[in-house]
Amino acid sequence: MVALVTGSAGLIGAESVRFFADKGLDVVGIDNDMRAYFFGPEASTDWSRNRLQHEIAGYQHTSVISKPWRKSFSTMAQPSTSCCMLLRNLHMTGPPGNP
Repeated sequence: MVALVTGSAGLIGAESVRFFADKGLDVVGIDNDMRAYFFGPEASTDWSRNRLQHEIAGYQHTSVISKPWRKSFSTMAQPSTSCCMLLRNLHMTGPPGNP
């Protein structure tokens, strides 16, 4: 089985990668490090991606969805053979109810 984790270098994404890898799944991570784009190089998640690639055997990472990956995604869309976890950027400006 394969787990696809978007936002894989972020806090929740990286923990998700570890969780699925510990369960024996092959993990494909997608993260384009937009934090560095929006907040500068000091906010980059490259360090997290590098750590995952070093710690997790067989972890595959991409920052874009190219044609070869699209074929993999269509194969992974079958519920009996895959798991997919999509994480989006969550932005909170304050406590719930406080925009």
